[in-house]
Amino acid sequence: HNGEVHMYYGRRLIAAMVMMLSGCAWVTLTSEGAKVRVFAPADVSNCKRLGETAVSLKDKIAGVNRNQDKVKTELETLARNSAAGMGGDTVVASGEIQGGSQNFMVYQCIGVAQ
Repeated sequence: HNGEVHMYYGRRLIAAMVMMLSGCAWVTLTSEGAKVRVFAPADVSNCKRLGETAVSLKDKIAGVNRNQDKVKTELETLARNSAAGMGGDTVVASGEIQGGSQNFMVYQCIGVAQ
């Protein structure tokens, strides 16, 4: 009987930890990444394409799926940080999120001759 009580509280503790961890932001936007915007494909027709970046993170914690909105936001943050390092000021998702990974096209839009 005593073992059942420990298992019950142990499971609740693990569930609480997973919920707390899934609410945490794992990815930090750099000061350079903060200058990079996330646009739709139609918004970059007058921009210079610089390349592509592939970003990924864990989309599950302890076998539990993370909130998909948080995963999307964190992938965009990683892409923005990466684009800044490539000299870009804009990113556009070039595919869907798959297993915690996503590709983004990197563009320079500010200061590009029209």
